[in-house]
Amino acid sequence: MRKSRGVYGTRKKRDFDIQKFLANLIVIFLPIMIFCLSANIVLRLGEVYEFSLNSSEIMENTTIATTKDDVVNTFASFMQHRMPELTLMENVEYEPQDIFSSLDKKAMAGLRSLLDVLLAIGAGAFLVNLAAYFFLIRWRVKAVFMKRFKIAVLVLLIIEVVNAVINLVPSLRMAAYGGVFGKKFPDGDNLVLLLSDSFPFQVTMFEIIVGGILLALMTYITWSVAGRRKFFKRF
Repeated sequence: MRKSRGVYGTRKKRDFDIQKFLANLIVIFLPIMIFCLSANIVLRLGEVYEFSLNSSEIMENTTIATTKDDVVNTFASFMQHRMPELTLMENVEYEPQDIFSSLDKKAMAGLRSLLDVLLAIGAGAFLVNLAAYFFLIRWRVKAVFMKRFKIAVLVLLIIEVVNAVINLVPSLRMAAYGGVFGKKFPDGDNLVLLLSDSFPFQVTMFEIIVGGILLALMTYITWSVAGRRKFFKRF
C-alpha cells in the first residue's frame, strides 16, 4: 500500500542561487548609485549655478555688490566643504556685509547635508555594484546579468521621472524638501534672487544629463562583458 504524502512532501527544497541574488542587487543598487552620484555632481560643481545666473541674467539687473564669478565660486566652495559656512561679503570698501542671511545659510547647509547622505548611499551602492559585477563577470552568467541590467535601466528611468515631477511641481517640492530648506524665504531674499524660479528645472535637466552619461558608461561596461547578442535579447 502506497503511503500518502503531505502537500509539502512532494516539494523539493530549492537551493539558494547566489548568481541570481547578485544580479538582483544590480536592479536595486545600480539606479541608486547613478541617482545619488548625479545629484552630487550637479549640485557640488559650479556649472549649474553659472548656467542659472547666465540664463536669468540676474547679475546684470541687481544691486547686489558682487560678481557672477564670486557667486559661482562661493556656491561651489561651500557645497564641496571648502568653506564651513555660505558666506560672500559685498564688494565694497566701506563696511561690507554678507549678502546671505542666516536663513540662506541654514537652507544651503541643509542641502549640503542631504547631499552628504546621498553621497554615502551612492558610495555604498557603488561597492555593492562593484562586487556584483566582479563575480557575475567572473562566473560568466551573461543571460542573467543582462536581464537584470535592463530591469535596472527601467528602474532608473522611473526614479528620474519621479524625481523630475517632485522637483518641478512646487507643492510636491515643498513637501519633499521643506524640512531641508526650512521656513519660507522673505521677499527680496538674495538666495532666492540669485537662484531664480527656473533653478529646480535647471537642476533636474543637469541631473538627467549627468545620469544619462553615467548610465551610458555602465551600459558600455556591461555590454562589453556580457556581449552584444545578450544585450539585444528579449527579457
